[in-house]
Amino acid sequence: MGNPHYWLNPYNGRIMAGTIYNRLIELYPDKKEIFQANLKQFKHELDIKMFGNELVNRFGAETLWNLHENNKLEEYLKQKALESISGGWYKKMLPHKGKAMITYHKSWNYFVHCFGLKIPVEFEPIPGIPPSPSHLEDVINLAKNQKIRLIVVEPFYGRKSADKVAESIGGKALVLANSEEGSKDAVDYISLIDIIVNEIADNI
Repeated sequence: MGNPHYWLNPYNGRIMAGTIYNRLIELYPDKKEIFQANLKQFKHELDIKMFGNELVNRFGAETLWNLHENNKLEEYLKQKALESISGGWYKKMLPHKGKAMITYHKSWNYFVHCFGLKIPVEFEPIPGIPPSPSHLEDVINLAKNQKIRLIVVEPFYGRKSADKVAESIGGKALVLANSEEGSKDAVDYISLIDIIVNEIADNI
């Protein structure tokens, strides 16, 4: 995806947890059982948050993640007439599939890829370069033409330009952290993704 915000796709969070586990058991082989139990618990909690209890219990997490990552889960559930048993972040975001939002920085590619959203433009014309007035005007015109109403900006960026654009398009500028350190309510990885999903789903 061309940026380092790999963890914002929950599937990648699973991969990262496994990588950390592998390194920990190399360093502390005598604690393997503890690390193994922690990894199993983390993955299970993440799987349930993503798909809901009923889907995970019926199909197993690996099958669900494989279908989802290959963009086949929605059709698979439709064929089996099981859309009603889906849950979690998947169900929360599904009605918004195909919708677009605008972000300040190129941070959210992995998140939108996971949930089928779009980011047609960022405030920064090049990552790390603040937007010029003319670029902001282009952003406003694009947002109006595509009827985009949500702007997402991280807490460490000034929100002045985001508020200006939001006012111009009749939308909302949402300040949203993309790491635990950026939000007092994000006490761990799962709560971070939970906050992001709920805020975007409620405002896009």
